[in-house]
Amino acid sequence: MLAPLTRRNNVAYSNTEIILLQPKLSLASFLSLLWRTIIHFDDLNKHYYQLNENLFKE
Repeated sequence: MLAPLTRRNNVAYSNTEIILLQPKLSLASFLSLLWRTIIHFDDLNKHYYQLNENLFKE
């Protein structure tokens, strides 16, 4: 079955075409986002291990 059609500016697009027409996340911004996510999780890990050390100190 064909994808349902949507009308934009008197042109009929299928929903898959509309998804493909959306602006793409550039490679640079994707890598930047990935890098910041990794750094953020690294910081969380440091805080987590510090918390564990403090909790289980004798």
